[in-house]
Amino acid sequence: MLEKVIRQYNKEIEDFDPSIRLICVVTDIEDRVKNAIYAIANHVKVYSYLVAKDTAGNVILVPKLEVDNSEVEVAIRSATSEGELLKDHPHLEATFLSMKKLLEADSTVSYATGRSLRFKKERVFAVVRFRKKHIQLELRAGEGIIQDKDFKYWRKGNSPWGYINIAPTKAISQKISEWIEIARDAASGGVNQDDMEEDQ
Repeated sequence: MLEKVIRQYNKEIEDFDPSIRLICVVTDIEDRVKNAIYAIANHVKVYSYLVAKDTAGNVILVPKLEVDNSEVEVAIRSATSEGELLKDHPHLEATFLSMKKLLEADSTVSYATGRSLRFKKERVFAVVRFRKKHIQLELRAGEGIIQDKDFKYWRKGNSPWGYINIAPTKAISQKISEWIEIARDAASGGVNQDDMEEDQ
């Protein structure tokens, strides 16, 4: 994903070193973000800066290292299967199977990762995660395309990805079915296409 973002700004770069490091400078960082950084494989350093004045009245920036995950050994998640994911969530199976029919329409490919199921039509447009009491359906619908209080966009709306939590039910609502179609259309080159691959 980072490589694609960089190429948007500099298309002349030919090859990337696979060991890309991420250095973030922030004014503040939440604990949940710190925890997420320790869970990813890329090396990430996060600095905050304190603005101060020295005795001569000059403004100085004092850096403080907030997070550094380079010393953490990240466990490699192995791919699992749909059956193994559902085994721990039998109360969500009927809801998931109804949703799966909608997600796998129109030659969509699906595959499992360590903790989720992904649905791809040229690129990933939907991710299903099983939670204790609901299914979290993430959709790449396009930035600002879905205007509904039940659909929450990532990054406060500045992302093509958002999600909805679906409680156990026998049928998937019409609006969720429509949102799935919007995301599939965007993934296959429709009007909402976004070039950033966020298959995380």
